[in-house]
Amino acid sequence: MIFKLLVALTVALSLVSTTSVYAEASLYDILDYDVGYDIENAEILVMNLDVDFTSLTIEIVSLDDGFIELNIPRGLVDATFDGTDDIFFVFIDGVESDYLEIDSAESTRTLIIPFFIDDEKIEILGTSVLTSELTTVEIPSWVKNNAGWWSEGLLNDTDFVAGIQYLITNGILVI
Repeated sequence: MIFKLLVALTVALSLVSTTSVYAEASLYDILDYDVGYDIENAEILVMNLDVDFTSLTIEIVSLDDGFIELNIPRGLVDATFDGTDDIFFVFIDGVESDYLEIDSAESTRTLIIPFFIDDEKIEILGTSVLTSELTTVEIPSWVKNNAGWWSEGLLNDTDFVAGIQYLITNGILVI
């Protein structure tokens, strides 16, 4: 009787698929912006913002074919032309890829990007990154004068550097 039960259990277990699906949903913080994501069959290693190439890069370990749904803040990366939404360019391991935009809200855009097993890098190119209201910067007149005098040879290097050190020490210039 126990032998028949063990055989039946073994047969039943062999019929159950051993394929497992990995899924994760969370937020990834980039420069105080929360990028929401839901990923299936892969793990995110890192997300980076490349200001020079106006892109968001996501490095993944893909365990099988899957997808990533990204909720991208417009202030972090956006694609616009003449004030209206434009397309993003999406590359997976250097090859242009299709995607689906499922939501375009005032502050975010949501994309679904499919990928294949062994894909490693997803790059989303927009037209702007880190857009925010510009703050007005006012350079004190004595700094402008010192720079002018220094460029004309009327102020020596030691005195000019002392002025810059003052700006750094007093938190006026942050490096």
